[in-house]
Amino acid sequence: RGSTILSLLILLDPKPVCLNNAGTVSIAPSLPGISSTMMLCDNPQDQTCEQDQATLCPAGYHLCSATEFNTLNDNWNVAIPAAKRPVGQIYCRKPRGAGHFTLGYVSYNSAIQLKLDEPLKCAYGSSRPQCTASYGCNDKFVSALCCSVNLACGNGVVNAPLEECDDGNTSDDD
Repeated sequence: RGSTILSLLILLDPKPVCLNNAGTVSIAPSLPGISSTMMLCDNPQDQTCEQDQATLCPAGYHLCSATEFNTLNDNWNVAIPAAKRPVGQIYCRKPRGAGHFTLGYVSYNSAIQLKLDEPLKCAYGSSRPQCTASYGCNDKFVSALCCSVNLACGNGVVNAPLEECDDGNTSDDD
């Protein structure tokens, strides 16, 4: 019930605000028929650790998965400098540790075109409860790739095109 109310509030607020001293770098254009939105938040003083980038996302937003990014980036005609490389959801790596979905890792020193789909590359090390690591806090320059709550999340059914899986809850940490 709480997530439904939060989702309704997000839909009513057309201008999401990045949190914790972060500014909005860019907001992806809305797509017809899809209620989720995506934006890029950045701490201009580069004081937020890579593993804490989700704290920069607006209320009701989370770090985007690769599937969400590749669905929502159509017509996002913005280039981001490699020095502000966007990172999304933290994925567990095998055999251990974790890494962020990282944009522009293939062409490492070039500007990152947000309209281009990206493969799932977990380049920047991080940590999450089920796959901890001791990477520390060495990539504070990255920016947070934030996606709004998918209204179908948590219903126990994988709803294309935004969901990779749906286990019946709204937690990204399981």
